[in-house]
Amino acid sequence: FTFLIFGVFLPAAKVWMDRRKESWPIPTFSQKPLGREGSSLGEVLGVGVGIADRIPVLFVLAALLFSAGAAGYATGVDTSFTQEDFLPPEEVPSYLRSLPEPFAPSDYSVVATLNFLEERFTSSQGGSVTIYVERPMEQDSALEEIHRAGEDPPDSFVVTDGRAESTSVVTVIRDYAEQDPEFARLVARNDANDNGIPDDDLGEIYDYLETSPASSQVDRYLAEDHRSARVVYTVSADVADAEATEDGEQMAERFRYEAVATGDIVVFQAVSDLIFNSAVTSLALALGGTVVFLVFSYWLLDGLPSIALANLLPIVVSVAGVAATMRLLGISFNAFTATILSLTIGLGIDYSVHVVHRFVDERKGADLHTALRRTVVGTGGALMGSMFTTAFGIGVLVLSLLSVLGQFGVLTAVSIVYSFLTSLVILPSALVIWDRFANESPDVPMGGAPAGADADADSGSDSDRLATDGGRNREGR
Repeated sequence: FTFLIFGVFLPAAKVWMDRRKESWPIPTFSQKPLGREGSSLGEVLGVGVGIADRIPVLFVLAALLFSAGAAGYATGVDTSFTQEDFLPPEEVPSYLRSLPEPFAPSDYSVVATLNFLEERFTSSQGGSVTIYVERPMEQDSALEEIHRAGEDPPDSFVVTDGRAESTSVVTVIRDYAEQDPEFARLVARNDANDNGIPDDDLGEIYDYLETSPASSQVDRYLAEDHRSARVVYTVSADVADAEATEDGEQMAERFRYEAVATGDIVVFQAVSDLIFNSAVTSLALALGGTVVFLVFSYWLLDGLPSIALANLLPIVVSVAGVAATMRLLGISFNAFTATILSLTIGLGIDYSVHVVHRFVDERKGADLHTALRRTVVGTGGALMGSMFTTAFGIGVLVLSLLSVLGQFGVLTAVSIVYSFLTSLVILPSALVIWDRFANESPDVPMGGAPAGADADADSGSDSDRLATDGGRNREGR
């Protein structure tokens, strides 16, 4: 709809309005384009042209090194997420409370309740890691193996008396033996080493428990066919999910039979890893698809497929910068913020395509420096207006009660600013390097048009140049 409005409706409305100005008292506002030649803003927008005239190769290499460093720094971004990320904050900011009805937010207690429960009941314990063991649990060594696995536990596990704090069918047997003397005698008769864990006739032990008041507990940790068991280990509260998952997998390797680590922590970490890997894969596919599309488009429209590589540079730098900014601001890479990187590609293309297409058009009738400056100064003002309106329009999400929406607004605004800056500062140097390989001389217009014609055009009146730049600026906008 935006394309149709700006491509069909707006031009028609502009022509209709201009025609009515001759007979209607319609006021005329400023006709001067943003960043016109000779203005202070035009000089600022032309910074990238100055760099491209002096050190284009060195500057592009520096941009690539920066991108590599930013990408390496971004690999340390937090990929965990919790349910609190998708809930309103415990305390609503005061500036939102001052809003009149119906805009004032309500009171939300769910996060306060969760924080209260964590402070009172989980001060030293966090989540848990569950180990599913697939083996015949009636074998004499089955329970002893579960008991031995808890010795010398990993650092992330809660330790009690030198052992990992856990709950399993072993703890059920020990607890019920303290309540039922007859069962205690049965356990003692089958306990070869007197450690409270039976070693013989485990089938009889299980049958006794399954007909006792402890049957519900047994069902939680022992399969009905006695072919598998479940052991739950408690994890410290201050341990990251990744560390707890790694330690859980190490614990599972201690069992001789097949054992798998699972539980909320392990599942959440698996989801986080899946999101991260899929985002990286999607990003690579999007960049590859972008290259193919740009190569085809520039070949079809201008016969210049190689210029697509120059078009890609600001996109790569922007994506790396946004990813590094996520880690710098402490924003997690989760299911919501993962979309920002692919969004950055779309925004980066939008800005850089404007610049490249204008450059190709200008280069056909002017030398390299003139074409580059007309491109950046003429198109830069329109792109700057687009950048400010879009960045502030989406960046207003930072006022949202939901933290993930606020992070989305911040990162989207940052990606827009980065795309704009890289298109006006880095892209000119990339275009200069491309021009050196694609054209015979920077002083000869692309296609071999007479240089004198361009000189004559440059000697025209300032009003003609202003009108030309204004038209191109509106086209870029």
